[in-house]
Amino acid sequence: MSASVLLGQDEEDDVDRRAFGLSVLAAGIATEPWGRLAAAVSGGPPDSRTVERLVTDTAELFVTEHHLPARQLARRLGAHLEILTSLIPRSGAHRAALTVAAGETAALAGWAAFDTGDLEQAQNYYGTAALAGREAGHPAVVALALGYASYALPPDKARTVLSSAQQHVRGPGYATARSWLAGREAEEAALLGDDDGAVRALERATTAFDYADPGTEQAWTRFYRRPRLDSLMLSTYSRLRHRDLEKAAQDALTHLGEDDSKVRIAVLADVATGYLVSGDLEQAVSVGHRFVEAALDTPTTMGRQRLASLATRLPVQNSAAHDLTESIRTALAA
Repeated sequence: MSASVLLGQDEEDDVDRRAFGLSVLAAGIATEPWGRLAAAVSGGPPDSRTVERLVTDTAELFVTEHHLPARQLARRLGAHLEILTSLIPRSGAHRAALTVAAGETAALAGWAAFDTGDLEQAQNYYGTAALAGREAGHPAVVALALGYASYALPPDKARTVLSSAQQHVRGPGYATARSWLAGREAEEAALLGDDDGAVRALERATTAFDYADPGTEQAWTRFYRRPRLDSLMLSTYSRLRHRDLEKAAQDALTHLGEDDSKVRIAVLADVATGYLVSGDLEQAVSVGHRFVEAALDTPTTMGRQRLASLATRLPVQNSAAHDLTESIRTALAA
């Protein structure tokens, strides 16, 4: 499926999700802040305090995504998006802010759908998110939808989409977004065998990160810290068999810390692969077992894909590598 089709589909109404969202509103009438929100939905426009709370809640969902399994996250996102959708038609001066929040929520809902393997629903959400970004005059939401959508595309189309996405986040206040999108472009360029293009994209990602402030830019950039950049660098270097691969793997472990999140899964997967490609099998197996444990703690489609990929790279004649392969097979069968 082409990228233009992927981002051009309208979201279909989901009656069950709408009913669930309305039940949440009804349940919140007696409490704060949902009581104010239920009142706003039932009649007049939302006040500034309600809008501010909804925008904050949207940002918090991107933090919650680090730790919460996708199916649980999807339920929260559905309820939150229903609230925003209900308020937008009567939001007056707050329309743009709520439309941006709805677009960001839809993009994250698409990512959750992708994480559970529902590619069609993911495509619909991404298309709706991009539409919301354009309607609100906020191109960063379009960039977010394109960035998420790139994961489901073949490398050549993904690279085109990621290059386009970077054009939507130019200027001050978008350094974190540019770094992520450029790092993703580096991964896809490496898959295409464009070594020079991959290195240039990675240099753009690193330079942008020097100016980044993930906590104060877009709500959705909070996930992007140094460990995530390390992961993109490792993934790219592994595909290029770059001379700095082993050093990048060591740096990534230093920056990782003990955070239990989906970012940790990506980093450990890329570190294990990096050590394996560089020829340090002992380190690859050691980090690989940590990766399996993290992937089991927080199941994701991305984690399963990387488990399967690592298993195909492990040498069958080495006993330690064989044990790791068996652990991976057990994890994939769980």
